[in-house]
Amino acid sequence: AALLTFVGAGNGFIQTWYDQSGNNNNATAPANGNQPQIVAAGVVNTLNGQPTAVFDGSTSYMSVPYAATMDFSSASTTNVVFAKTTASPTGDAAIFDQQYNGGGNNISAALSWNNNTGSYAPLSMGYYTTSAGSWQYAPLSTDVTTSTDYIISGTILSGAGNTTAINLYQNGTLAATATNKNTVGTQASQPFNIGKRWDLGNYAPMNLQELIVFASVLSTTDRQYLEFSQSAYYSISGPPSLTAIPAAAQSAFVTKWYDQSGNTRDASQAATGSQPRIMNAGIIDRQNNMPAVYFQGLTYGLATANLNIYTTAACFNGVAKVNANLTHNTIVNKTGSGAANNYPGPLDFYNGSFLVGNGVVGQYNNFAMSQTFNAAQPLGIWTYQSNGTNASGANAYYNSTNVLLNQTATYLGDNSTPLYIGSRADGGNRT
Repeated sequence: AALLTFVGAGNGFIQTWYDQSGNNNNATAPANGNQPQIVAAGVVNTLNGQPTAVFDGSTSYMSVPYAATMDFSSASTTNVVFAKTTASPTGDAAIFDQQYNGGGNNISAALSWNNNTGSYAPLSMGYYTTSAGSWQYAPLSTDVTTSTDYIISGTILSGAGNTTAINLYQNGTLAATATNKNTVGTQASQPFNIGKRWDLGNYAPMNLQELIVFASVLSTTDRQYLEFSQSAYYSISGPPSLTAIPAAAQSAFVTKWYDQSGNTRDASQAATGSQPRIMNAGIIDRQNNMPAVYFQGLTYGLATANLNIYTTAACFNGVAKVNANLTHNTIVNKTGSGAANNYPGPLDFYNGSFLVGNGVVGQYNNFAMSQTFNAAQPLGIWTYQSNGTNASGANAYYNSTNVLLNQTATYLGDNSTPLYIGSRADGGNRT
């Protein structure tokens, strides 16, 4: 919506395609005339119902500066979701490749229509090494079909003594391979192209929806899981590896839950064994069909840095469900320290209790709620607040129903301790 609001009824083009890995390897168009198109006459370009960048085959391309995180001299994986838009791309046109400076540098990776002659040929994965003075590549036996969406993954594993291996996968199936090739060799610090040949000679006519590169050869499980996810999202059919979660798919865990307020009060967990889960064996954890962070019991929790922000009042809201009943099923709390450890400072919320107190002096009020936070309750919206030490200071709500009404909180004090999610300060009782 924001994109179309910006573009209006006109055409929109991509100046910068931002790297989503966190490595800041952004792709930029060298000039306005090189920008691929994303909106045509006020409508987002799509393929199979998903947005696509249109590279016109005559002027469109983008460049990615060289960085250490893109050193492919030992190994690489290039993965794309794309459709070519011309039956016979101009010779050696490339989807993704490293530039050649004319001074004899190696080209570490190239996913291109290349057969080492400069003429049109089926799509191939390869590289150029000065030690051999030629291209080393693995081509498809038959080129991809025009205007058809494909998932393509190419891998290169460089080996000493001419033992380099190249594999090219088409929609999850190994379609081409080459072995006993020359070592890739030292990589020059040349930039990479998206949509243009290594010598800036020819352009790739294509709709490009996704490009992911790795400085390693993905394991079979990792590659299949990536392709499986792309198949589902872009509606691309193929063999069972595209339609079923691969065996031994990994789980994923939360190291940091980012504060969305802009105040950078992020909650994190450095200990691998204590990080809550977000994906279970390749399947996103969910509640009521929405993604959920799963705290797995006594050893799991997240915490902010020390904070002192709840000096006169506090309010918390969370959507949560208890997985298993423990002594203290805690959503969020902020407690004291030292002798006052586990005294609310100012708030603790668990089971059927709402605690409001002063973590500095270790004193608190314990209010019983009419609704218990336990495993018997379905996913719900919990809100609790303290307006300080006044007659209507403590209130709590479950799915907008008041379960604690206008209780007087005698104590309220913030002891500059972390805010804990899914745990208490002593680490002993967690949801």
